[in-house]
Amino acid sequence: MCNPVAVQIGIAAVGAMTTMYQTNQNNKATEEMAQRQQDQINDQAAERTNARMEEARALRAQMRTAAAESAVSGNSVSILADDIMGQAGRDIALIEKNRRNGVAASGDEARARIRANNAEALGGVAQAGMTAYGNIADYKRLSIPDGD
Repeated sequence: MCNPVAVQIGIAAVGAMTTMYQTNQNNKATEEMAQRQQDQINDQAAERTNARMEEARALRAQMRTAAAESAVSGNSVSILADDIMGQAGRDIALIEKNRRNGVAASGDEARARIRANNAEALGGVAQAGMTAYGNIADYKRLSIPDGD
């Protein structure tokens, strides 16, 4: 007959290994999800940046065309062109700031979920150990010596 203590220790060990494996799989999935989310944030920021630069170039070309048709030139045209590009630069800086903040927030959320998963797993492992300990204590308390 198997030693009941060894059986309880084995059950606890298998339970702990299963819990840790599941937690590891959950953590990998969380990391992959965060990476996909960060890739989406980066892609959206790149699209917005490109769209804003195209808009600025179109406005600058439109302004230069209007100035040429009106026979206006000089510093005022250059100042307007610089202002258009300066506004685009400020918009792009804001897009980049929002991108960095979004990526950082995504990473923070993923790390928080991983910490919560790990804490939950630790609780599960501790519970398995406590259950095994309780079962072993009950066995020792209730066992009747078999006369060995």
